Amino acid sequence: MIAVFACLNLIRFLVGSYVEPRVVGNRLSISPVVVLFSVFIWAYLWRVFGAFIGVPMTIAFLTFCAQHPASLGLAELLGSPEGKHSFTS
Repeated sequence: MIAVFACLNLIRFLVGSYVEPRVVGNRLSISPVVVLFSVFIWAYLWRVFGAFIGVPMTIAFLTFCAQHPASLGLAELLGSPEGKHSFTS
């Protein structure tokens, strides 16, 4: 029973910490590290509610930054390594 519990927690940890941020980051054209940190930061600020809206709030922030020339560098810095930004069009 302990082995099953440990395996399930290991799988949950790997999916939540590695697989999910990479998939979401690639799909949204932002860095997987930014996805992970946005969830952590917004969860710290607004608890559970912030964890749910962390990535959409970050996407909205990056869209705003991409539309203004003064903050375009920030949007490029936090974007995907491939350089394709879906939020700039």
